[in-house]
Amino acid sequence: MNDTQLPTTCTFDACTYPVKAFGAYQRHWQRAHKGTSFPLGKKQGFRSDLAPNIWNSFLSSWDNLPSNHPHKAMGRAALQSLRNTHFSSCLGHNILDVFRTSPKITHVLEDLEAALFGDNDIQGELYFTSSGEEAPSLSTTHLHASVAAMNSLDSTHIDVEQLCFSAGVESHHKDGLQACVPRIPSAAQHLGIPSTGDLPQLETAYTPRGHITKIHIDGFWDGAILTCLFGSKLLLHWPSTQHNLNTLGQQWPLSLRLGLHLISDLEGLKVYHMVHGSHVYLPPGSLHAVIALSTSAMVTFGIKHPNMITSGLKYSEWIFKHLGPQPDSYPNKDLIFEQLQEGANMHCDVDHDIYRAHDLRAHHALHWVLSRS
Repeated sequence: MNDTQLPTTCTFDACTYPVKAFGAYQRHWQRAHKGTSFPLGKKQGFRSDLAPNIWNSFLSSWDNLPSNHPHKAMGRAALQSLRNTHFSSCLGHNILDVFRTSPKITHVLEDLEAALFGDNDIQGELYFTSSGEEAPSLSTTHLHASVAAMNSLDSTHIDVEQLCFSAGVESHHKDGLQACVPRIPSAAQHLGIPSTGDLPQLETAYTPRGHITKIHIDGFWDGAILTCLFGSKLLLHWPSTQHNLNTLGQQWPLSLRLGLHLISDLEGLKVYHMVHGSHVYLPPGSLHAVIALSTSAMVTFGIKHPNMITSGLKYSEWIFKHLGPQPDSYPNKDLIFEQLQEGANMHCDVDHDIYRAHDLRAHHALHWVLSRS
């Protein structure tokens, strides 16, 4: 896979237009910040929640990557360009100015599902022209294409043998993802996408230009396939090696997150330039960070396979080791235990041939997690 020139699958003109989600974002803001007036109007930019000096430490850490790293120059150029990106004049002329503008937006629209699959009708939610013209077909086109991109992912890039079962994707074929069938919620039927009647773990995140996550881990018991709906993102990915876990453990107690200044302290960095149609597989326990080079969104398809049970146990044991000294009042302790229990439980009683032979193993894993937590 070429990390710098990943394929695009959308041939529609709408894909080239910037996307804005005015109504959905405003409702999200009002729910998250009760009593606070929405600070942005139509055609205005968005603000990131990172500190003003983040770029100095971020770029300095990036410059400390080995000079022969294959993605160092590409990533540096993208970050440099993003730092100098111009925003609406009412919010400052570049990202550094935006950081100093208050009030800061701490949360972006957490789920594009609020616009695609939520209670709100898609009409009036998504826009793609400066005049505010509605483009309800945009999300349909991109979601279809992203599912297709995910479904056609070359299995040679995935190191889990016969990976083919997921809450979001399933396959009844020994060839794994090449034969996977997307499972889409019934709420998406009005978009012309058939439903299988199941409730998939299909997660989406809509982020404004300039939004940057911390380095984090989403799941220890399941993997994920990320596909880009629209826009452009830089995805930083590190494997969960012992060195990287030790680096994460030094930051404890934190909620499985690292500051961006530790980029050069981690090993095995891969950088992906995500555009529409790009897809990347993240194994369980992957450390990653996402940088929105433009207003953009990705869909995450959760993937599970019985071969992941062993790694899930290894990562869970690592967490228990680091949580052990923490007092019972440690604020994230119950939440982390709950996540581990739910993760282990998702491998139990799965109605699929490849899981039936491993069901006892999965229940033993869940029992071990429950006994420790």
